[in-house]
Amino acid sequence: MAFDDLVTRLTLDTEAEARAIVDRADAEVRAIEAESDRALAALSGERRAERRAARAAIRDRELAAARRDAQAEELRAWLALRGRVLARARALIPEIAASEEYRRILPAHADEALSYVAGVSVRLRIRPALTPWLDDVLARHPTAALVADDAISAGVIVEAVDGSVAIDNTVTARLSRIEPRLAVELPRELDHVGA
Repeated sequence: MAFDDLVTRLTLDTEAEARAIVDRADAEVRAIEAESDRALAALSGERRAERRAARAAIRDRELAAARRDAQAEELRAWLALRGRVLARARALIPEIAASEEYRRILPAHADEALSYVAGVSVRLRIRPALTPWLDDVLARHPTAALVADDAISAGVIVEAVDGSVAIDNTVTARLSRIEPRLAVELPRELDHVGA
């Protein structure tokens, strides 16, 4: 399953869940309003205005509480969705590393990391199965020595030989770097899917 299909499916599931939460909150609000209206209609006499004001205050507090609860529930749903998307993305890393498409972009990831250490002697750590795709990169960066590392699932880590700098450009690190942006963009994307 493609990552975009997964995000779309999770998006639709979460959007339906969020919509159900909002619908329940709206129903609670309508029930509270209906109950308040019935109570107000039963009041009479001099105290009616006083009781109306008291009921309105109670209703406003209850409405505010219902809105807060609905917003909190929606936030929990967004956070759960983000967690599921990230967990699924992390689970797909080995599959991504084995794909032909990733092997085509791997040299660009290596070049990107090496661009920060031009002229510095570095070790370019990479999973052994992916080393054949970096021959051209090594030719462009003569100060880089290739080190096969089974601990890396996908991507590269560039480390200065003198220990002065390390650049983690693995898929896992890249995913971690976009995680805060995902928190903002995922709800926006869900709005586009539902529109």
